[in-house]
Amino acid sequence: MTLASLAPATGLRLLSQQIERGHSHTGEAAETLVLEAAQPALARLLLPLADAAVIEEFRASLWVRCDQPGVRLACRVRLPQAQRSAGVPLELFVAGPPGGFPGRWQELSLTGIPRLLAQRLPALRAEYGADVSTAAAVITGLVVEIPMGTGRCTASLDDLSVEGLIAA
Repeated sequence: MTLASLAPATGLRLLSQQIERGHSHTGEAAETLVLEAAQPALARLLLPLADAAVIEEFRASLWVRCDQPGVRLACRVRLPQAQRSAGVPLELFVAGPPGGFPGRWQELSLTGIPRLLAQRLPALRAEYGADVSTAAAVITGLVVEIPMGTGRCTASLDDLSVEGLIAA
């Protein structure tokens, strides 16, 4: 697995990123990143994924070892029918439940994306207008969200699994 990028956040830096042998959940190696935050921030590690339809059968899981609590697996969703300013489609993040074991390998999962989007629809309509719809929603990537305080954070990623991926 290769990390695509670190989403920009004020005061957040990627200090190192490497494939480490012998520190994996399974297999021979895992990807390990060291981040540093000058102020509290939500670090978003963007994982590559082909655009996928938002369907109930879509499921993703990832094994993570992170020294910060509350790490979550999420996806970035584009709503092409909803526009921000200048005709740019609305994008939002939809997250699964937080992990509860800092410093240990734990499986993070993301399921039920149509339901999670439907729960957010009233707030999206209040902010962007009554015409907002999730009908043509597209998953454009997976994301590991790490709530950080100030200082350093080490996160290792392994064993990404995606099911129910239908090209959008």
